[in-house]
Amino acid sequence: MYSRSSIISHIFQIAKYLVEKLFFTYFLKILSSTGDPLSKYCFVDRENAHSIWSLIDNIASALISQSNQVFYFRFCDQSQRVGRTVPHGVKVIDIFVPVKRSRFSLITQHRVFTRALSRFLTQECVDVLHTHFAIPSIVSRWMGEKAGVPVILSTQHELYGSMNPYLRLGLRITQHYCDAVVYVSEQVEKSYHPISGLARRELVIKNGINLLDVQLQNSSLSDFGNSPHIICAGRFVPVKGQLTLLEALPKVLESFPAARLCLAGDGPDKSALHARCQALGIIDSVEFPGWLPKDEMLDRAEGSSLMVVPSDGSQEGFGLVVAEAMALGVPLVCTDIPVFREVAGDTVCYFPVADADILADVIVKVLSHPESTNRRVNKALQRVEKYFDQRDMVDQYLSLYKDLLREKN
Repeated sequence: MYSRSSIISHIFQIAKYLVEKLFFTYFLKILSSTGDPLSKYCFVDRENAHSIWSLIDNIASALISQSNQVFYFRFCDQSQRVGRTVPHGVKVIDIFVPVKRSRFSLITQHRVFTRALSRFLTQECVDVLHTHFAIPSIVSRWMGEKAGVPVILSTQHELYGSMNPYLRLGLRITQHYCDAVVYVSEQVEKSYHPISGLARRELVIKNGINLLDVQLQNSSLSDFGNSPHIICAGRFVPVKGQLTLLEALPKVLESFPAARLCLAGDGPDKSALHARCQALGIIDSVEFPGWLPKDEMLDRAEGSSLMVVPSDGSQEGFGLVVAEAMALGVPLVCTDIPVFREVAGDTVCYFPVADADILADVIVKVLSHPESTNRRVNKALQRVEKYFDQRDMVDQYLSLYKDLLREKN
């Protein structure tokens, strides 16, 4: 039986808890009603950097859930735009710059963009400026420094040596403005060795995959029998290697005459790839659906018997499409380049860069041996769950923001 003093003490503790809870709830309501965020975050990149924005979306959602304010400040330089949704609560500022006609167009583009960004950063009193690709990261760092933004950081997705000398010089000059520079892979970090140590802090945070969303689409490996579906996604430029895949396809069709290839994407090489299909007599076996929305792309990939990633590696800083295919449970054939080895390990099949003959042999082997292919797929899924969970990536960025803001405060 409880004593009177004990009962009074319990009542007092309960009342104290309820008062504290009510006060905390009231405090949060005041914050939301006044629109006064904990911190203001501004993410900057080119509008058409779709894979990068998809990564940023998850960071932005987490920040907004913590009562922060998030802005997307986008460098719009394309005559044809591809619409994409953004997380609820994100404020989008699109800066339309002249379409690039020559090298000198960059001067006009950056003049328009820097004026708008400088004005915005000053008016909004942004706390954290997070940039990505060199264009427009270089001028964004400079504007952030001029505007007195407390925290400036950049995520480097591209290999340092893949950029022209002017961009490398721009990054070198503005690197010391950064409170932190994040590299998306160990290979990217190694490539920045010529300018390492210029930023106040450098670290690797690997890109992550939204496993929950992807695995909702993931089903058992599709069985297409003698009519396999092969998919390859990416921008139509020489470094992505689609031409090598087309050169390999006739040999694949000798073993699998009903095979179909889907080349998802767009770019300056589209007409040349079409022409090569005609010349090789494989046009009826190849589909060009254009750019696909993220969900549709995942559906297409999940419904395929094989994905091929034939990039030459000169511009691959991570290979997000490789990790996504691993998460989907899709068999993979990739070029044998260091960053793909870093991401996929021994869970996929490799072929030498630009070697169409060996690529054809590897494709036929993968399609002809479903049991060993399934074993690799299961290992790939375990690997991506262990190393590339997007929740881990988001947590690492949130922790980094918190540390940098604490240091400045």
